[in-house]
Amino acid sequence: MRTPNYNIVEQFSGCKGFLDMINNSVGKNNYTDLCRTTVVDKMHLDQRYVDVCSVFKAALQLFSGGTGGYEKNIYCGFMNYWLNEQLSSLKNSTYDSNTFYTTMINNDAVNSAILNKCKEEIYNMEESEFNDMNLLNNMYEKLNEYKSNMRKNPSEACKNAKVCSSLYNSIISKCVEEKTSSLCNELSNINSKIKNEGWMKKGNYVCNDIEPLLSAEVAFVMNGKNKNTFLIHIVSISTIVAGMVLIFLLFYKFSTFGIWLNKTVLKKNKYRYNLYEEEKNGLLERKFEQSNMNFKNIPYITAYSPVQV
Repeated sequence: MRTPNYNIVEQFSGCKGFLDMINNSVGKNNYTDLCRTTVVDKMHLDQRYVDVCSVFKAALQLFSGGTGGYEKNIYCGFMNYWLNEQLSSLKNSTYDSNTFYTTMINNDAVNSAILNKCKEEIYNMEESEFNDMNLLNNMYEKLNEYKSNMRKNPSEACKNAKVCSSLYNSIISKCVEEKTSSLCNELSNINSKIKNEGWMKKGNYVCNDIEPLLSAEVAFVMNGKNKNTFLIHIVSISTIVAGMVLIFLLFYKFSTFGIWLNKTVLKKNKYRYNLYEEEKNGLLERKFEQSNMNFKNIPYITAYSPVQV
């Protein structure tokens, strides 16, 4: 499995500018006929893939000739990202990036030398790698758009800033444990650029309601990615408590000390109950005696009612 290289993503915005120029020009038409033969006749795919083939060849011809001044690892890395993106966005694609690229080389003897320049850099990207690279690319694009719009269109610049900040906070939690990975190094670079060139730079505080850039630890908690860990801790604690209670009950019920303790407690309870009964009976007797005494001291009064004849 390849180790992803994210430190080239910062240059993708510039590469994309040249690619857009090619896509909107007649330059790609130089490769249309050959690509149609390769894509339609050899691969049995439809016209949409002909455009992918034509733009890819024209762009590689342009970059390999020195346009833009990009190093080979930069423009080949970008073309790999772009090819993976194009093939994944086309519905019912039966060709992956590596197979598509190899088929283009095998059916183009004229341009095979140029196409082979990226032979080591074109491959099928894992979904997680592509998603991370795509997110990084979007962040750089939004940061660049912010800098472009900051003076002429502040409201649009603030929209760019909000999107960029939200994207950053959505991925930075991956750096809780892997702080020195290629991805985290690139996120650190974006963080520095935002603080030195973006909306966090002194004098650029013109936007409200922008999410602050979170640390990896805070983002990890806020994104809820520690829920499983939290549940594990709760279950562990509950299990320990339940186990302690069960052990105590078993010890209390079946051990020699527990049986003795149980008998002792029962004796004490019985003794306390007897004392309670004695006190209660004594209190009732005293009240009864007092009641009789009061009754004896009451004088008798005889009253006669006259009878009429």
